Amino acid sequence: MNLKHIQRSSQCLNCNHPLDAGSDNFCPHCGQVNNVRKEKAHELLSELAGDFLHLDSKVMGSVIPLLFKPGTLTVQYNEGKRARFLHPVRMFISIMIIFVIVMGITNGKDHESSEKVKKLNDSTEVVNFTGLHSKDGKVSLGEVIDTISKEDQSLKIEMEKTDFADSVKLCFDKGITEPEAVLNELHHEHTWWNKFKVIQAYKIYKFNTENGAEGFGEYLLHKLPWIIFSMLPVFAFLMYLLYYRRKILYVDHLIYAFHVHTFFFLFLSVFMLLDQYCGSLPVYYLLLYIPVYFYLAMRKVYQQGRSKTFFKMCVLSMMYSVAVVFVFLLATVVLFLFY
Repeated sequence: MNLKHIQRSSQCLNCNHPLDAGSDNFCPHCGQVNNVRKEKAHELLSELAGDFLHLDSKVMGSVIPLLFKPGTLTVQYNEGKRARFLHPVRMFISIMIIFVIVMGITNGKDHESSEKVKKLNDSTEVVNFTGLHSKDGKVSLGEVIDTISKEDQSLKIEMEKTDFADSVKLCFDKGITEPEAVLNELHHEHTWWNKFKVIQAYKIYKFNTENGAEGFGEYLLHKLPWIIFSMLPVFAFLMYLLYYRRKILYVDHLIYAFHVHTFFFLFLSVFMLLDQYCGSLPVYYLLLYIPVYFYLAMRKVYQQGRSKTFFKMCVLSMMYSVAVVFVFLLATVVLFLFY
């Protein structure tokens, strides 16, 4: 706002705090501009554009170093240089929301492709390649086709070709859901463990049926960002243990945790989009940048030698992986047992 054209008042319009009409441009109590003149339309748009450009400069000033200058944001934030950067927590939540949206877009396109394949398969008969005889009685390896409908397939023959989980699913498809009936159909013993497996398998089958393409696995995958968010304090604590002798505050490790996890979600968002729309390019090589980034970020923030940094990064990766798997399995078991 151009302060040359404001009309000052002796009282703040927002909080009624007394002001000096000759010199006070802002209220010392609430911070509002001391201006009683009505804004014009072009001034309103100009102020909006200025706020947007200021936010845009903050975004670009934070995202570019986050991607291409590992550890720089953490170092400058801990040094107190924070005005020109987005707040670590706000930036993490924003990027995580973008990641969830991108994951939904890419999974949606995969779902459309799978639905087309499913419709094509449902509209055709099941084909049995025997490779031993043809319709005219002549032997023709690899080209002999014996068409039979799905309804004529014997459940017993199919069960002989599949494992326990697939056989149980075939029973569910046929409407056999009671544990005793399923075990009778499969000719399995009526032990407590077998009944437990059938019951839990039916829970997942029911969940997959009700949720369509998302299913139980994708449901857990969609919860992964929130699981990782809950793991941030654990990550910071592991960093605190690794650098205990350095006497670094826990909150400084937490800032580093927010920044590297923000990079992780932002990088995965870009990677998924490239993989979806540039499938012909070898985008999987980009994943090699992730361990390189974490190594460079640790060296930048904690200022230790190459070998020591590499060793601590390996130790951190193992400990953190175990912790994430444990929390993920715990969440899976909770959903598995109480759904």
